[in-house]
Amino acid sequence: MKKLLLLLVLLSNLAYAYPPVPFVQDNKVGYLDSSGKIVIEPKFDTPFHKLYLVFEQDSFPSFEFPEWAYFSEGKATVRIAKKFWFYTYGYKYAIINEKGEFVFEPTEDIIGKFQNGTAPYQNLMKTAEYVHGEKFGMINSAAEVFIEPKYDFISHFSDNRALVRKGDKYGYIDTNGELVIPFLFIDAGKFNNGIAFAKNSRLYGYIDTSGNYIIPEKYEKAWDIIDGTARYFDGNLFSFLKFENKGNFINISQLTPNKFTDASDFSEGVACVRDVNTNLYGYIDNQGKYVIEPQFLYATPFSEGLAVAKKDKYFGFIDKSGSFIIPPEYDFAQNFYNGIAKVWKNNKLIFINKNNSEIYSFNLKF
Repeated sequence: MKKLLLLLVLLSNLAYAYPPVPFVQDNKVGYLDSSGKIVIEPKFDTPFHKLYLVFEQDSFPSFEFPEWAYFSEGKATVRIAKKFWFYTYGYKYAIINEKGEFVFEPTEDIIGKFQNGTAPYQNLMKTAEYVHGEKFGMINSAAEVFIEPKYDFISHFSDNRALVRKGDKYGYIDTNGELVIPFLFIDAGKFNNGIAFAKNSRLYGYIDTSGNYIIPEKYEKAWDIIDGTARYFDGNLFSFLKFENKGNFINISQLTPNKFTDASDFSEGVACVRDVNTNLYGYIDNQGKYVIEPQFLYATPFSEGLAVAKKDKYFGFIDKSGSFIIPPEYDFAQNFYNGIAKVWKNNKLIFINKNNSEIYSFNLKF
C-alpha cells in the first residue's frame, strides 16, 4: 500500500516537473502545466504571432511567442495593456514567477530570458542620452542595470563574453561592459570553451576570445559549438568539427565515410542527419557513427529525451533507441518543450504531454 501511494505521489508530481508554458485563450495569454491544468489564468496581452507552418505541400495553423514569454530560472516576461476605459494607449512589461506573481514592478522595458542570473533588456523609451530608443542592455536578477542600453543587439553571456551589435557589425563585451573584441564581424556566435564562429567577409571561420581566427574563413555557414562539436556547411554537404583542449579539433568527416545533405546541431549527445545515399534521417554520435540508422522521412533533434520522426505519412516521437514512444498518428508535430509538444491532427492544433494525452486544443482561425 505504501509503495502504491508513493507511486501515485511520484506520478502526480510529474506534471509539475516542468515550468508552465504559455497558451492563448480568447486572445489573452496564460500558462498551463503538462497535465493541462491552467496555473496562471489567461489575462496578459503578451504578443504572439499567428502563422502557418509549411511542410512540403501542407500548412498548419500555429502561433509563436517571444522567447522571453517562456519561463527560465523561474521567471517569464508578460505584457500588460495600459488602458483608458476601453482604449489601449500603450503597454508595460512585467516579470512574473510560476505563480503569476510580479517579481519586479511593471516597466516600459522588455526584459528578456534569464540565464545565469542575467537577462538582456530592451529600452523602449526615447531619452536625451539614447535619442533613438529601443536599445539593448543587460540587467541582473535584482533588475539592476549593469550594461547600459546602447546596443542594437546583445546576447547572453557565455565564457564571460556577450555578443553585441552596433549597426551591421558585431563585437564582444565582457561582464564589466568593456568592449574586448571590436566591431569587426558581419556575423558571429557565442563563445564556448573560448571559441566562436565568425565572419568578416563571405565565408565563416572560428575565433578565440581575442578575436583572432584559429580556423580560417572557409565555410559557407558555421554554427555555435554545442557539446564540444560545431556544425558547418561546406557548400555541398554538412559535417561537424569536434573540438578538444586548447582549440584542437578533428573534422568528423575524416572519421567516417557517412555523408550528410542535412544536419542539426548536437543535442543530448547525438545529431540528427540526412544520409546522402538514402536521403533518410538518422542520428550519429560525435564520431560520425550511426546510433540510429537512417530510416525516417523527417526527424528533429532530441529534446527532453524524445524527437519528432516521420515514417510513411504520419509523425510521432521516438526515443534514443529509435523506437516510437508516441506512435506516428499526427499530421505534423514539433518537439517537446517543458513537457508539452504541439501536434496537429485534422488541421487542429493540440498540446500533448509525454503520455500522449491531449491536454489542450485550439481552433485557430486567422
